[in-house]
Amino acid sequence: MNPKIYNRSEHTVSRKNIDTDALKIMHRLIRNGFKGYLVGGGVRDLLLNRKPKDFDIATDATPKQVKSLFRNSRVIGKRFKLVHIFFKDGKIIEVSTFRDLKEVDAQNVKTLQRDNFYGTEETDAMRRDITINALYYDLNTFSIIDYVGGFKDLQKQVVRIIGNPTIKIIEDPARLWRAIRHAAKCGFKLETESKKAIIENKELISQIPTMRIHDELKKDFCSGYSYEIFKLAEKLKVLELIFPELSKQNTSLNNKENETSLSLQFIDNLVLKGLDISLTSALSVFCLSIKKSIEKNKHYDELFNDENEIDDFEKTLFTKFFVPKKEKEIIFTAIKLWKKVLSKKTNEISAKSLARRVALQELKYLVWFTNNDETLINIINEALKLKSNYQDKKIKDINLDNTDKDVNVPKKPKKSLPKTKSYRSSSKFKTANKEKIITKDKLNEETI
Repeated sequence: MNPKIYNRSEHTVSRKNIDTDALKIMHRLIRNGFKGYLVGGGVRDLLLNRKPKDFDIATDATPKQVKSLFRNSRVIGKRFKLVHIFFKDGKIIEVSTFRDLKEVDAQNVKTLQRDNFYGTEETDAMRRDITINALYYDLNTFSIIDYVGGFKDLQKQVVRIIGNPTIKIIEDPARLWRAIRHAAKCGFKLETESKKAIIENKELISQIPTMRIHDELKKDFCSGYSYEIFKLAEKLKVLELIFPELSKQNTSLNNKENETSLSLQFIDNLVLKGLDISLTSALSVFCLSIKKSIEKNKHYDELFNDENEIDDFEKTLFTKFFVPKKEKEIIFTAIKLWKKVLSKKTNEISAKSLARRVALQELKYLVWFTNNDETLINIINEALKLKSNYQDKKIKDINLDNTDKDVNVPKKPKKSLPKTKSYRSSSKFKTANKEKIITKDKLNEETI
């Protein structure tokens, strides 16, 4: 298949907007005789005049060859091996080898288990999820390479699953969620056949490993577009398969004034303001809004009579969506702390006492969302500062302990042990040796 090539004059992608480390990686791959293309969401966002979050690179070099070119790299993955190249401040750029296109029988499609088969740029494009994420930017010619019609779909504002959407979803059910995510984030429409395949195969989402769906939704909660994503997922009846708790509500997310809708919009606004909100903070607010949606007649401060009621509520949540034990503990510790704080007067709460508590950041967002008490938020902020100072002091103390170990402290002289005679220097060895010599001499005399 011959790709459609869009020259520099036909697109808006500029090297000025591409990460300098990503450019260095591509240049080094090209210098060593390999292809190195910018691919995926990075190209899509640049074409939409957005700032890309990630700059992924595709190449015909194998992971082993890529690793040999970059000392600051590591090969990861089992199902499909990738190379992560590490830079300062925790920045990671992902380099993947072109994947092969495996033929899948529509009558008997099985979920992918192993995928370490390498191919060409054409097969790699066909193996991607949606057309708008399958565009390549060629640094050599400054052109866009399009095998699947993604450039036109971007212009039409359409999200289309590549190839046969039913086969693609059965092969990897996570693709249906990704199609929903990108349609919601970009404000695009789902292409008719893709939408139909999502609705017909939505039950397959239960086949996605629990940790993988956790990682997928973690991106969404902290993306700034969680409300739009969840609203579209609810419309297609996919959300209820992940969060059956939401079905207890009489109103849908389509109603912006619904408590759960408000919680997701609140989280999105924080992210879009540039605040680094954690998944536990987002889920704390989300969980509390579910409780409020169920008990509409109560105010937030009237929810939960005691901690036992919070424990009972915890058992009803996350029946389908997996949340690791540590994260769950933080979420419900924050809700319990929130209930305690609201039951007291502001002048009874001190930053010192709060600083000893865990889940302070989660508490801050819960207070901010439920009653937006500025005085209380200031006390929590002060407690967070105190806590960070305590932690810094502990780190300094640890470092001082380590430096003390490095100082040349005079060592105690070792006690000299009494010298013991070796067997060779002993009289037994000497007498035995003499006997051997005598017997040898006698034998020599006899033979002569």
